[in-house]
Amino acid sequence: MVKFARIIFMTTLFMSILAFSFCAAPAYSLDAKDEKMSELLNDLLSSVPEGRANAVSELASIGASAVKPMVIFAAKGRANYDAVMIDVLNRIGTPAIDALMELYEDDSIGARRTALTLLSAVNDRRVLKLLMTVVKNSEENWTIRQEAFRSLSMNYSDYPETLEFCLELLDWSLEPSNQISYWNVSYLGHYLKEKRAVEPLIASMLKNPYQSRMYVAGALANLGDKRAVQPIITLLKDKDDQVLYAAIQALGKLGDVAAVEPLISVLRDKGSNGRVLAAESLGKLGDKRAVKPLMGVLNNDDKKFRYNVVKALGELKAVEALDQLIAIMKEPNPETKKEVNPSMRFVARLDINRAAFEALGKIGDKRAVEPLEDMYYDEDSCNKVYAAAALYKITGDEDALEFVIRATRHVDESIKKCAVNALSALKAPESVDALLALLDDDDNELRTIVIKTLGEIKDPRSVEPLIRTSRYKKSYVGMEALRAFTKINDPRVVDILLSKLEDEAFENTRMFIAVALGDIGDKSAIAPLEKRLGKTFVIGHGVIRRVIKKIKEKR
Repeated sequence: MVKFARIIFMTTLFMSILAFSFCAAPAYSLDAKDEKMSELLNDLLSSVPEGRANAVSELASIGASAVKPMVIFAAKGRANYDAVMIDVLNRIGTPAIDALMELYEDDSIGARRTALTLLSAVNDRRVLKLLMTVVKNSEENWTIRQEAFRSLSMNYSDYPETLEFCLELLDWSLEPSNQISYWNVSYLGHYLKEKRAVEPLIASMLKNPYQSRMYVAGALANLGDKRAVQPIITLLKDKDDQVLYAAIQALGKLGDVAAVEPLISVLRDKGSNGRVLAAESLGKLGDKRAVKPLMGVLNNDDKKFRYNVVKALGELKAVEALDQLIAIMKEPNPETKKEVNPSMRFVARLDINRAAFEALGKIGDKRAVEPLEDMYYDEDSCNKVYAAAALYKITGDEDALEFVIRATRHVDESIKKCAVNALSALKAPESVDALLALLDDDDNELRTIVIKTLGEIKDPRSVEPLIRTSRYKKSYVGMEALRAFTKINDPRVVDILLSKLEDEAFENTRMFIAVALGDIGDKSAIAPLEKRLGKTFVIGHGVIRRVIKKIKEKR
């Protein structure tokens, strides 16, 4: 199943290469006498919609001969106007493909790279053959080869020859310096999730240099195949920390208890830099054998290590650690430490006290109630909020939940964020109104976690506000709203996503919209999606085709 995380990875890759091709290319000039063409190209940048529309129409009427000037203009780095250019190319049709393929033979690296970028929006077997040739050409400019592989994985993943080509690529391209190998591994394991790649990936992991081992371990974890567990366990003895980290995280994700004892060995090794991640993975595996070893390393000066140990004990519902966790909850916290949670892009206080509160809530033992109630008198306001959340988790006390909800209206931004963090863990329907009130907050990171929580609560009251929020210019805020839509079963969601599908303002987010429609599975989306595929140039051809197939196969 195509997931947002994989689409985000591939789209980020697309946009970064697109920006690089526009900004890093050498300068080119149009024929000085062709003032009319220069004027039209500059009009594509116009802030006036009528001016842009007129330029699009006139360039399209010129036909294929307008393609090269457009590509040269883009290669100069004068504009990132891919959506407008694709509109022109669609109106020209097939002759535009021929012109772009001819441009690939141009002497200019910038022009060739830009032409290849635009060809990536075409679904044509001639282009597929060209892309494979470019990737295998070791004498070609490496940025062009990368763009060719990006195009293969994005738009041609459902072609059998593409899969065979990428499996073949594992045998010769896995070099530490070769970025294509990383993308190839990511394509097979993260994006496509092709089970046929398991054995070739394992073979590659065991015989290639360290970066390859690191990449492959992550890909095998995403494939979720138990055949990878033992080979990845062997990487726990690797001398390179990055390989060790990747192996530990992969074992946690694979979820096989065969990894418990090897991870406990890493946890107990005071000289290992992998102890922090080992604690986290042991919590994910959920095996009680890890409780005693985790308790044995709980008193540690490494704050991040201790934080992960506390969280793991909570995941394991370790009643045996109750007294230790209560003691940690009461520890003085003189400083407010800020770190970034990459999975939520949200800056918030992540201290050991908070981890202890959350662990007590997950364990659910009522012996923690009285100590938690005492925390209402703590001088740290965030500790009060987290204590109330833990009390609600254990007892269902509505007054405790109301205390957390009130904190979302606090004038102190740090306390407000603590409250949002607490509510994101509780996912209580009673908190919907308070969370909706925060959708217009000035802090975009806070709004993102609020949107995520609303999606997980799945309350229909969230639909209209989320529809409004999905129009926000901050891309990650709008994307989180699209993701939330897929979790809320409401017919209005399909209508708004379909309206966005044809809105030119959302050219670079259409893949996200298509994936959302696929996750919802409403068959009314098939015809509009097929209409998109009817165009010559479409960003994300392959994604849309897989979404249509997924909806059709849904019962």
